[in-house]
Amino acid sequence: MSSSKYTIKLYTNRSSEFNAVERAFYYAVRLLARLDTSCAPGKPIVTPDAIVWAVEKLKPSLVTPLREAGQTDELVGLLRRYCSLRQIAEKLRIEEYISYCEECGVPADSGG
Repeated sequence: MSSSKYTIKLYTNRSSEFNAVERAFYYAVRLLARLDTSCAPGKPIVTPDAIVWAVEKLKPSLVTPLREAGQTDELVGLLRRYCSLRQIAEKLRIEEYISYCEECGVPADSGG
């Protein structure tokens, strides 16, 4: 048996490709993904101002420059947009889950 070799380049410092708002938004979305594991299905935790506050407490180097440049509103705006998209996506996810449960004859639980 022969094996193919693949070269995978890992970019450890990609932050130069993104502006300060995008880096903070990326971190906020990752934080939200971790928070999702502790909330009820269908009830994602997304409050833009609170998320900005949490990011600032966890990683001040991301939010302090935004505050100094007056760009926190831009980050909050991105998080509001993300929140509206998540609400739509979560509704679709639950509908799909219930549909599969019905198709398989399995009772749908809490929307899991």
